[in-house]
Amino acid sequence: MTSHAMLNSAYPPSEATYFPEKIETDIALMLCHGHSFAEVYDYFTEDPEDDPWQDRKTDIDPKPESLEELIRMVGQEYNRAVPRDSEDATKIVALEDAFKQRSIAWSFDEGWDKGEAAEEGVEKAREISADGYAYCTVQDIDRLIHTGTLYVGFSAVSAQEEETRTIGHRVCEVLKEQGLNPTWGGNTGARIECSGLRYELALADDFPSQ
Repeated sequence: MTSHAMLNSAYPPSEATYFPEKIETDIALMLCHGHSFAEVYDYFTEDPEDDPWQDRKTDIDPKPESLEELIRMVGQEYNRAVPRDSEDATKIVALEDAFKQRSIAWSFDEGWDKGEAAEEGVEKAREISADGYAYCTVQDIDRLIHTGTLYVGFSAVSAQEEETRTIGHRVCEVLKEQGLNPTWGGNTGARIECSGLRYELALADDFPSQ
């Protein structure tokens, strides 16, 4: 079974980052993405006029008196369900260096859609003078958490089809070396698929000790 341990927890993560559900499940999803306590807190308080956390739906009763307490409660449950990084998460974290050695930039969990993620990717590729880039969007990571399947997009910086195909083969080689079981038919318009993954990151260090 490859689904995230939090899916069977007291606070299963929401389906998608930008479609709010209950506040505790939204927090759980942020923790699944690896966000720190400070990042979660800032996210819910950045515009108190617009989105006071007290008005958000919750199933927790009685409702915690403070946002800190609420984040801590979800964090404790997360820490119980995910005591350490999963093997697949460790492999995915190692991808940036592995890609860099093959002159490929890596944009992971950045950009809401393929267009935004590709922009991030090409920018990073130019910074390190890479031949191309690979990317996964925020939505891709939402899907990975829920289904265990990761889709990886790619392109040559030149955006030429043959060069992009070469980058696709190179990306596949790196994913294979890392043990992520990629499948791809060689079509530059299709993304590379890695399935059967369990992507679990341990709780960030800035959470109050459990």
